[in-house]
Amino acid sequence: MSDISRIEFSNVCKYHKKKLILNSINFSVQRGEIATFLGANGAGKTTLLSIAANLISHDKGTVTLYDNCEKNIDTITQYRKNIAFCPSRAIFDERFDIYYNIFYTALKYGLSKNVAHANTEHFIKKLDLIEYKHSHPSVLSFGYLQRFSIAKALVHKPSIIILDEPTVGLDFLAKKNLHNIMLSLKQEGKIVLLTTHDLEEAGNISDTLYIIKDGHIAHKCAGKDIASESKKLETLIEDILKEESNAR
Repeated sequence: MSDISRIEFSNVCKYHKKKLILNSINFSVQRGEIATFLGANGAGKTTLLSIAANLISHDKGTVTLYDNCEKNIDTITQYRKNIAFCPSRAIFDERFDIYYNIFYTALKYGLSKNVAHANTEHFIKKLDLIEYKHSHPSVLSFGYLQRFSIAKALVHKPSIIILDEPTVGLDFLAKKNLHNIMLSLKQEGKIVLLTTHDLEEAGNISDTLYIIKDGHIAHKCAGKDIASESKKLETLIEDILKEESNAR
């Protein structure tokens, strides 16, 4: 599997029943960076991540993965093998425990049984799931379900991790633990894309924050500047939420 050096969106548009959902989205994220997308419900955040994960198609523009030699990855199979997508709610096979949910996910990506077992053990340990490895996912707390979902996503060792509102509903400690996991992925040279509604969270973990409004990027801010620009950003977000409320 190729190591991915960056993902790039260039003038990406998406329509749904003739309605423009995403409008000329442009951004580039390098390996070892976390990009956060913040916006109101219906702003287009999940659609954007779904396009990045190749779960849905876009109608205009280009989405490109580049390897370490700056060659683009142009096959669907290679594209998907380099990406992991974690939805906002964990998805699992009711027939299997945590271990075999992760193991069979590895097999689906073409890993041999030996490698699948080794990777499953590795990520169960890394995500602190050892005591639950033979439990059914339904018994897990929400925080541990998120850990399980991430372990399942990482088992084939992708270059890009995409997380849709991963900390919604988590308590302070569970959220902090998940932030540490995301930061460790960054340190490993992974590309991390996530959505959130929480400006403070974005400031804690992001290299770049993108505020999405009505399907376009309304504002871009470097992670190191989020604290100093917090009042400006809060005002912008409040205006977006007010517009959303008035439109209902």
